[in-house]
Amino acid sequence: MTQPAKVKPAPRKRAPAKQPRPKAATAPAPPSAAKERQHPHLRALAAFAILLAAAVAASVAFLGEDAPAPAPARAAAVSPAELAARAEELGRPIYWAGSLPGRTLELTSSETGAFVRYLPGGTPVGGADPTLTIATYPMAEAYATAVRRARAAGMTSRRTRDGGVAVWSTAQPTSVYLAWPGVRSLVEVYAPRAADARATALAAVRPVR
Repeated sequence: MTQPAKVKPAPRKRAPAKQPRPKAATAPAPPSAAKERQHPHLRALAAFAILLAAAVAASVAFLGEDAPAPAPARAAAVSPAELAARAEELGRPIYWAGSLPGRTLELTSSETGAFVRYLPGGTPVGGADPTLTIATYPMAEAYATAVRRARAAGMTSRRTRDGGVAVWSTAQPTSVYLAWPGVRSLVEVYAPRAADARATALAAVRPVR
């Protein structure tokens, strides 16, 4: 009798070798970053633009639809007389806290607002260091707007000695907003410390003469 042929078992399939994971590609630095490395002064200009944008953002958060539209402007060191001359040129008041010892007055103004910054010694004009800043926004219904915002949740208000109202957000107390009956300007007082912003807003802010 013929023996049946033995069937060889099929060879086992080997698991495929693990492929090495590709290394994540390093994204090239954006052209703007390369330019800033080549020109350090661009960083200061960009940072100053961020400061102004932050101020506008704060006013938008406070005013909502009543916020003024931003406009391009350039910072410059000014004397009190030059500050008063600029207010006369614009045809509306610019508010400040008077001259402060050891501080340089810096003005950034446009048709939509004026920013007066008090620069400590050694701080360049247009620099990015946060410092006492008083912004004046032209607004026909500034007082009514401030009173309305004072009633909103999360807001605090106080009467000023000259009959105005000071309003600030408990979430952003470093910016205090001022308005007075019959005055067509809203004033924002910013300081790195909330206590300084309140003290300045309630005691020292006035239009430049």
